[in-house]
This record gives sequence, C-alpha cells and structure tokens, in this order.
Amino acid sequence: MTLDIVNVMESLSGERRIFYSERDFQHALAWRIREMLPECRPRLEFPFSPEIPFPTNRLRLDIWLAGARIAIELKYRTRKLNAHFRGECYALLDQGARDHGRYDFISDIDRLEQVTENPLPATVGFAVMLTNDP
Repeated sequence: MTLDIVNVMESLSGERRIFYSERDFQHALAWRIREMLPECRPRLEFPFSPEIPFPTNRLRLDIWLAGARIAIELKYRTRKLNAHFRGECYALLDQGARDHGRYDFISDIDRLEQVTENPLPATVGFAVMLTNDP
C-alpha cells in the first residue's frame, strides 16, 4: 500500500485551507487519510517501543499509519492572521523564530530517517510543513 501525500494534501485543501493549530492540522490530515485509505489505520502521537534502538525512548511520531508502516511528521508555522473562512474565525499567532522552525523541521526529517532505516518499522516517511509565512 502506498500513500500519495500530495493527493491527500490537495484533497484536504479543498475542505480546509487554515487550521487553528498544529494539532488541528494533525487531526484533519489523519482523518482525511482514514477516509481515503481506511486500511492505513492512522495513529496520532504514536510512541515507539523502547526496545527499538532510537537515540531517545521518548520518540513519538505525529502520525503513524500502522497498516502501511508510514511515518508522518508535521509542522504548522504561522504568522499573525485574523481571518474568517467558511463560517469559522481564526486568530493565528506570529510564532516568529523562523530559524527555530526550520531547525525543528530538519529535526523531523532526521527522526524520519531514523525510523525508516532497516530493520526499523517504517517503510517510508513524510515531513510536511504548512505555513502562511513566506
């Protein structure tokens, strides 16, 4: 089973173009994946077992697709925005510290590389950054 993350994101953007938080984005993305590929069995904030040799035993993946062995890490970085969209009001904060956001994203990629190296459990990983900050 494969996941076309671009197709999933395009499908999600048809319904949601803005999110309240990274957790809101995480939930909406997992829900959309579940709708499109129910056999993937998405899990949020999935902890890996300590017996797997990671640098830390606190490793949690934003989304783990158990049925497909796919790991997904997310970042939702925002600039200040007050907006109305489809009957909902959004007040996004200016998170600033763009260098920290970039570092965190690279750290996510490093984590995905760790969980996709053989013989570890993931077959593929996706890092997704969504932002309104050019």
